[in-house]
This record gives sequence, structure tokens and C-alpha cells, in this order.
Amino acid sequence: MEREPHRDPLNDRDEGEVDLIGYLLGALDPDEAARVAARIDRDPLLRDEADRLYASLPKTEATWGSELPPPGLAERTMAALEQFADSPAAAALSSTGASAAVRPLAVEPVPASAVSSSTVSSSDGGTSGFGSRSWGLQDWIAVTAMTALLASLAVPALINSRHQAQLTACRNNLRTVGRAIGDYADIHRGRMPVGEPGSPFETVGAYAPILAAESLIRDDDLICPSSSFKNEVGTFRIPTAEQLIRMKPDALAYMQRVMGGSYGFTLGYAIDGAVQELKREGNPFRVVMADRPEGGDLAVAHGNGMNVLFDDGHCAFLHLDSPSLLDPQLFVNRIGAVAPGLDQDDSVIAPSHVRRVWPVRLQD
Repeated sequence: MEREPHRDPLNDRDEGEVDLIGYLLGALDPDEAARVAARIDRDPLLRDEADRLYASLPKTEATWGSELPPPGLAERTMAALEQFADSPAAAALSSTGASAAVRPLAVEPVPASAVSSSTVSSSDGGTSGFGSRSWGLQDWIAVTAMTALLASLAVPALINSRHQAQLTACRNNLRTVGRAIGDYADIHRGRMPVGEPGSPFETVGAYAPILAAESLIRDDDLICPSSSFKNEVGTFRIPTAEQLIRMKPDALAYMQRVMGGSYGFTLGYAIDGAVQELKREGNPFRVVMADRPEGGDLAVAHGNGMNVLFDDGHCAFLHLDSPSLLDPQLFVNRIGAVAPGLDQDDSVIAPSHVRRVWPVRLQD
């Protein structure tokens, strides 16, 4: 029986050489890898050789991970080989005839237990295996410092953003009430929403139930989100005229104190002790509403200033460093009393419970 001539599956004259090791290690470029895979599929001897080589390769977790090889590994390897081929060392090997006696490379399997942490650790002590990295003290310090830095930048920004949102909401409330006052004045021949002396509506906070009775404002329009009043009253409801009339003295006193919401309203002015009818004149310099004064301090709701509504309907935020507009005189008249002003230019903003009357002690 005639023996079949021996055939080297790695060096087929018809199809060229096959780099099985490079293929198994994933070091070939995509086109070359596809060509080798096709050869393996149709050549049983080549497939057996590939299986033998694969079985001999070390497969410890540290050296046979799931990560892809770095991009360009095959190109860099071939470039290094070409550089070595042109070096004196390669010429010396060729002169000794070593290149003519190249034998298949025997790769011995390496058991996983033989790979110690010191073997797979890099020289700088910062890496382990192929891609994992251990965290040292310096890494944690850097991360902690970065986190603290980001927090120091983010927290003030968040606080300021919230403050600005509350400030804007408060100002929008005053604009809404300002439009309501304008609509009321148009309906009532220029008169502003004030109650009659001696009635449950004689305090400045009566503007709220008067405007609400004509559906010009809602409950939420009178609550500044950053004022302490919001937390004091909980759920706020503007009372109706019928409710005020039927209230007992204690309940009425409480309701007169809170029914104006988070804002103070103008007391108007008096001439020779006689409180004048309060009309809307469209004066852009006369303040008719503002954040309610709390605890004797100015602008506690907004820190360094307050929102105010002027007689012409425009709103502004006035800072504490504006002495000509925002000083204690905004909450008392020129003689220092929480009472109507001495003339049209003497604006006085009072809390909800203050009555629009000229105090008896000031009549002399």
C-alpha cells in the first residue's frame, strides 16, 4: 500500500504559510484572521494543529482574559520583527546557521497556581494582570479631593439657584396682585381694595378677601416660598366676607393677622389726622406692597433685600444698600410711627393686622 506523502499544514505551497499562534492570540489583522479561519475550516490537519496549539497555551485568568488586544498590536509586532531582521543580532544568528535549524516552538502550559501576584504585577506596583488596576492611598486622596472640590462648587450653585427661583416666584406673585389691583381700580373708579373703618375689613390685609371676592387673585398668589409665613400657617386660605363677619374676636384677630399672606400693604396717608381715600395714581415711585416685615428686620425672606410693588404695577428687588428706597422709613412714616404717611410721598408698608387709622396719640 502506497503511503500518502507527508504534508505540512502550516506551509502549504498552494495557499501559503499560516500563522496559527498569531491567530490564536488574536494578534492578526481582521483580513489575515479571516483567511486563517477559512483555512482551518477546510483543512482537517490544520484544524488538529490549531487544537493542539490552543491546548498548549496558558489559560490562567490573568493572561487569558476577555479583553480585546490593544489596537494595532499586530502592526507593531511585525514592525518590531522587521526591525530585528535588519539588526546585527539577526545577522549573527544567520551566520551561525541558527535560522536553518528552526524547530517548532514548544509552548508548555503554565498552571494557574504558578502565576503569583508578584509575577503579574508591574514594576511600578500600580497594575495587576492585563487591564486591572489596584487603588492606592494616593488614588483615594485624589478622588476625595476632587469630590470635595466638586461639592464646594455645586452646593453654593444649587443654593443660589434655589434662592433665585424663590425670589422670582415671589416677584411673580406681586406682579399678579399688582394686575389685580389695577383691574379692581378700573372697575371701582380708581379706588384701591381697602375696607371700611370699624368693620372686619379695617386692616390693610383686607385687600386679599376683597380681591378674591371678585376672582382677581388666588390663595397661592399671596405666599412667598422663602418667607417664614409659609411655615407658620401651613395651608393658607383667603377668608370670605361671610367668614370674617361670623368669626369670634380671637379667631377674627388671628385671621386679620394672616389674611394678607406673605406681603405688607400700604397704609395710605393722612392729612391733619384724616386718613385719605386710597386711590391708584400710577406713581412709579410710590410703594404699595412689599415683602412683609418680620421680626423688626428688613428683608428677612430674601437675605439682602426685598421685592416691592409700585403704584404703576412694576416690581423690583431693592437691596439693603439702597438707603433712599429701602430703609426703616418704608415701614414707618416720617415721624417713626406704624401709621398712614404724612402725605402722598410718605409710603408706609404695614403687616396684615395693622388698621388704616390715624393713631389717637398722634392727633395732638
